[in-house]
Amino acid sequence: MGRTRSGGQAVKWVNRKFGSHTVKILNVSRLKGRIERWPEIVMLQVSGPAKKKLQSRNVLCEFLNEQDVFSKPARKVVRLVSLPSVHTVWYVVVFHGRTSTLTAVWVPAP
Repeated sequence: MGRTRSGGQAVKWVNRKFGSHTVKILNVSRLKGRIERWPEIVMLQVSGPAKKKLQSRNVLCEFLNEQDVFSKPARKVVRLVSLPSVHTVWYVVVFHGRTSTLTAVWVPAP
């Protein structure tokens, strides 16, 4: 297994089902050696029709809670930012704060 710069184990992408689609999840918060507890951070890799559905604040929040990626359930998405693009693959960086609210940033894959 690879090592991070801080000496912890490298985290891996995991595939999760979202309807008939697959969403990849990377839980950055679970890096060993990470000092900061907050915010908790996860990255998603989303493609195709799953993107359109997950851009709904409620659907994204429910999906992440179902995947149990944070230390406690998220209450809601308070900020959602997306760059305009026609790309078919997207990365979503999601920050989970102490108040259990989420900020999601959608970025097209290079």
